[in-house]
Amino acid sequence: MKLYNFYEECRKYANEHTPDVLEKVLKAPLNENTENTSEECQKRSVWNYLLTSFIAAAILMSLSVIFVNIHFLGSSKKNEIAPKVTLSTSYNIVYAMQKTYDNIKTIVIEGKEISKNMKTNVVLSNNSWKEIYAGPLNYRYEMPDFIRVVNGDKSWNYYKDLNRIEIIPSDPSGSPFLALKSKIDDIAKNDSYKLVGSEKIDGIDTNVIEVRSGNSKNDNWVETYWIDKKTNFILKQETCHNDIKTVITYKTDFASDVDKESLKPNFPSNVPVINRLSDFNIFRSISDAQKAVNFDIIVPDKIPKGFKLFEVWKYKNENAIELDYYNEDFTKFIFIQEYHKDKTTVNIMSNLNDEVLKRLKDDLNK
Repeated sequence: MKLYNFYEECRKYANEHTPDVLEKVLKAPLNENTENTSEECQKRSVWNYLLTSFIAAAILMSLSVIFVNIHFLGSSKKNEIAPKVTLSTSYNIVYAMQKTYDNIKTIVIEGKEISKNMKTNVVLSNNSWKEIYAGPLNYRYEMPDFIRVVNGDKSWNYYKDLNRIEIIPSDPSGSPFLALKSKIDDIAKNDSYKLVGSEKIDGIDTNVIEVRSGNSKNDNWVETYWIDKKTNFILKQETCHNDIKTVITYKTDFASDVDKESLKPNFPSNVPVINRLSDFNIFRSISDAQKAVNFDIIVPDKIPKGFKLFEVWKYKNENAIELDYYNEDFTKFIFIQEYHKDKTTVNIMSNLNDEVLKRLKDDLNK
């Protein structure tokens, strides 16, 4: 009984003081087939289990400190007692938020965005949008004068003010939800976020997290997020960059299922449709794309880990191609455009940080 109680205490401590990846280690089932096993062997089995589990816990916790930038709060070494290690509140909030967004398969989300110059008090933009999301290649994005429906390998873009619909190859990077997920991943990797308080937003209790970035006083970014304590979703986001403040409020429908009909390009039948798919050749490999151009495609040697080639666009009316790379969940992208006349000119578009982009540009220009 004492051994059992000790085991339960150890499990409780590990669950309280380690990330969820360690819970899987500590919650592995013990050998319950004890019918023909002596009590001493049972005890030895439990001790071997505990020893293995805590060695694994120590290794994984050390790796977390190095790679995940876990913030720690420790007590002083008073009376030679080892400090108790506890994950900081801000880390727990950001970690829970990231996991919540990672687990989403479908969502309906609405955003209202206002951007303002704080010195002149001039409103620079005032936009609202709605997205019905069922995957990186299956979503509907609506604004007052524009609708995009991505369904498989095609994207229907309805320009209301021009009274025109254009069909182009699908584009996962156009999803606001994936852009938000990308931002959350950046926050989780940023070592300068902190909890600055709590606040009610429309009667909902939120944690307020602040993120600072920028390399100089002239390039200073401060982002503040109001995160629902119950759901771990962002309700409000405020970004201040120099004199410009942008505020985005989010309304999320957690409960309802996505209406499949809304993910179809059901536009007015009297609107002219321009099929621009004929303007491009789409290839799934660089070797196939190489056969379609008369210049050597420059292929990067140092694409960041986790990225794969999604497709290659060949512009029919230009001697140009575009290599599109995405990470596994389509939250990060790298677009490499290569134009060839007398020589090949390379442009890169990406939502990766400047340091990674610099290494990639150096690789392509060597």
